[in-house]
Amino acid sequence: MKLRPPGPSYNRQQEADRVRQIEQADRDNHKRGKDIEVGAARLILTDTVTEQRYALRIASGVLGIEPL
Repeated sequence: MKLRPPGPSYNRQQEADRVRQIEQADRDNHKRGKDIEVGAARLILTDTVTEQRYALRIASGVLGIEPL
């Protein structure tokens, strides 16, 4: 996240925009110690030996991988 530098004087609207941007970024981040629900996004893993990338998927309760 890149925030613009503050202006030379306090501006209530700019500060409200800055706080809103920080809060949105905080909501979008995954937190340690919390469950993670990916939703429509994919969970991508990389094989440490071959460096091949895979997406995890579940179909009818069966966990599978899909090469990317």
